[in-house]
Amino acid sequence: MGSSGARAADAALAEAAVAAERDAARGELERDARRLAARLAERIVGEPLGAAADR
Repeated sequence: MGSSGARAADAALAEAAVAAERDAARGELERDARRLAARLAERIVGEPLGAAADR
């Protein structure tokens, strides 16, 4: 592979790494949002959300 091909491969790898970090951060934010929503629902309902749904 020539130097331009190596540069293109390096750029593609860097872009893939950035995308993977962004996806991981998005997953963490979504997980945090679900936890916060569950805590808020628990405060509103007065019991864990699953317990209210089981009735």
